[in-house]
Amino acid sequence: MYCTAIADLAALGRRLPDYLRVTCTDRTVLVDVPEAEFRIRIIRAGAEKIAKFFAIFREDAPAGGTWWSEWTATLPPGAPAAEVSEALAAHITRQRRHFTRLLLEAAPVSGSAP
Repeated sequence: MYCTAIADLAALGRRLPDYLRVTCTDRTVLVDVPEAEFRIRIIRAGAEKIAKFFAIFREDAPAGGTWWSEWTATLPPGAPAAEVSEALAAHITRQRRHFTRLLLEAAPVSGSAP
């Protein structure tokens, strides 16, 4: 299977302790966490591996919104599957933190005038 040859899915799950699911279909790694879904398409470009991320974030609130994000990252060239998984987990963790910060910054301040 292409995904397991390029990324260690079990290692990816271990680096995301609250993950709900990590699977692979075709050449896409699927990662579900409580507030988001990540689809990572891994392609080879010469000696490099490129990860194309697509993320859907869900706000956990009564009128919760949904946000989308896309980005591309170059993975460590020639890295074994475990290192690729570590790099993928680092990207996912950074984006989750960024989304959490954005939500906190956008939250209304208690007691403020409308």
